[in-house]
Amino acid sequence: MDFPDTAFEKAAAWEIGGITASTVFHDNIYGISEKIYHYDGMLQGSNLAGDVYNLVQARALNYSMVQVSNQEILPGEEGYVQHIEQYDDVYIYGDPETCLQLDEYYDREMEKIGVYQNLNKRYVFGYGEYSRNILDLFQQKHYKLATDGIIVVGSPIGTFDYESQQCMERVDEIKSKIDELLLFLSNTATYTKAQKQWMFQLVRLCMPSSLNYVLRTVHPDHTVDAAKALDEYLVDFVLKLTECKRKYDGLPDDREKQRIVDQILLQISRGGIGIQSSEDTRRMAYVGSWALIGQRIETILGIEQMDQVRTDLAIHMSQMVIAGIVREGDLTVQSMFNQQSSQLQKELSRKYAAIKGNKTFEMVVPLVPATGVSNHDSDPLTTARVHQAKANMDSVASAWLSALPTHPRAVMNNSAFDIAIRNRLLLDCLDDGEEAVTRACRGCRKRESYNGSHVRCGCRKMVLQGTRQPIRNKQHTEMQEALKAIITSTPDYGYAVSNRPSNLCDKFGLIEGEALDEGQQLMYGDVLLIDKTGTRPDIVIDITVASTHSANHHSTQPGDMADKAEKTKRDKWRRKGFDITDNRRARMVVFAVDQSGALGRSARGFLRELSRDDSYKWRSRCEWLSVEMQGILTRTIVQARALTFTISARQPDRRSRTDIAIDEEGSVVGSVSTSEASEDSREAIAVVRRRTRSSRLQQSPGGLLQSLQLC
Repeated sequence: MDFPDTAFEKAAAWEIGGITASTVFHDNIYGISEKIYHYDGMLQGSNLAGDVYNLVQARALNYSMVQVSNQEILPGEEGYVQHIEQYDDVYIYGDPETCLQLDEYYDREMEKIGVYQNLNKRYVFGYGEYSRNILDLFQQKHYKLATDGIIVVGSPIGTFDYESQQCMERVDEIKSKIDELLLFLSNTATYTKAQKQWMFQLVRLCMPSSLNYVLRTVHPDHTVDAAKALDEYLVDFVLKLTECKRKYDGLPDDREKQRIVDQILLQISRGGIGIQSSEDTRRMAYVGSWALIGQRIETILGIEQMDQVRTDLAIHMSQMVIAGIVREGDLTVQSMFNQQSSQLQKELSRKYAAIKGNKTFEMVVPLVPATGVSNHDSDPLTTARVHQAKANMDSVASAWLSALPTHPRAVMNNSAFDIAIRNRLLLDCLDDGEEAVTRACRGCRKRESYNGSHVRCGCRKMVLQGTRQPIRNKQHTEMQEALKAIITSTPDYGYAVSNRPSNLCDKFGLIEGEALDEGQQLMYGDVLLIDKTGTRPDIVIDITVASTHSANHHSTQPGDMADKAEKTKRDKWRRKGFDITDNRRARMVVFAVDQSGALGRSARGFLRELSRDDSYKWRSRCEWLSVEMQGILTRTIVQARALTFTISARQPDRRSRTDIAIDEEGSVVGSVSTSEASEDSREAIAVVRRRTRSSRLQQSPGGLLQSLQLC
């Protein structure tokens, strides 16, 4: 190399000839080892190997081009030739005879330095017909003739059928890899060791992106079948992995099925599961690719050779205008070529995800008003579903979906992961994986709403009976321990978790005019943090877990419930006579979190303080907390199953009588076959039968039939 006194030359020369590298092979079966020394070339994986090879072949190619090319010949004219290299993949295009001449010169120059072509990998492809002389020349030179197309740097180039087939084969390869993962779940020997969270993340992060390259390089009309096939398979994978397949297949409403599919193929930030949709992406990927390299290709080929490309791109852009992704005139072929951009696909995908997210949310309940969900309060099921759909859009509440189980605090067991996915998809989690059934509250006998939300949050009778309190206490305790663990896992924060109780009398003064009574002396916060340096006030953390399904509160944005709970908690301490404003001894942090995992303002602020403005720490702490909250939520849902009973929907026969079950508000909640009813079901019939006559008289026949169909 003739690059004296440059850092590159010195580094390359040292790596090539400065050391004698060696590789050791060891056979464990026979106990034989062999050391092989490398005297020539560079080691596999060397950072400089590709650059050195490019420099060497550049000289050979430049010399060959001088021998055969005429700078005045334009693309499309006889004698035109050009070449493109991707390391040792060399592509020569132009006039066939001239291409062969260039390749012959290039071979001679590379053979001088000991580099020889692999004759089995030499192909010729063109869209036109070759003369007999040219075909004979190809055969003499040992070129294989590709009639339909060839693979160029991993991307198929050829006819419509060839490119479509190659894309489908790529999808089949992805499918086979996913099938191998599912085998672990089907094998009883490996089922307990198969971690669904790992499988999900592997598929979510790797499999859709495996097709993204061809989506960027192949015309969208040629990738549509492959993209649809991959999307369908990935949706099926998620449903099978989380044991939602049978539940999904049993849904009678096609609109609800489509909502679930759209949610699975939606970004996490928009309330989805985070699987990239290849069908949605293909057009944006193709346009984004041309935005990156279109200007350079046009410079090489000339404007006239790009007419067809420009026409196709204009069509795709008009489709995006129709879809509402871009406004007319904001993005044109000329503006895209004038300014090279590597982020256009990402930007277009972000805008499309916002549109799709809004449509998916509207499918939860049609025409949801922007001001909130208060007009749906008459239907507890709808209200709870809407609340959950809103909570799905919170970044912290959704962080568990992107958590990699590489840290113990980011690990979810299979059962928790299944229920968390089902809950996010707004599927019933009270039936233990079986077909959807109607369930009722053991306390008040009302129809249960969404995933036990009535039992967990809204049943007044259970509150009076004390049945619900153990669940809420356990939620609070688990949240307390989770937060302590996260703080302990951040030693550089400078605070230690104290074993002493955080007595509010010791840390905060009383409101003026208030007297300290016996009850005030026994009031504590949940967590006390002691400053290790002794220069900062201690921190008292009071934890509150808010319900996202409470009938008394209505959220318009994710985290609203947590903010309201935080205010309620602060008002409580003031009513108790405490002045909880920050002082030199201590400061109060009300750590409010709703059951979906969304944080209140103070909780977010504390978590950022804990992360010390480190974006990685902030994200990891959010993921840990989100995983813990999903674990708490799933355990609460499982506990709620025991507080409900199934209302059977069996058809009557000659040996049994079927009673209509009506709740206290006169709504039909299901039917119970008395011959096969459980003790709980018979008790429910006895409770509602006293109101049956008056309720039926108040309902019109049409209303009764409508209620039956809704059940």
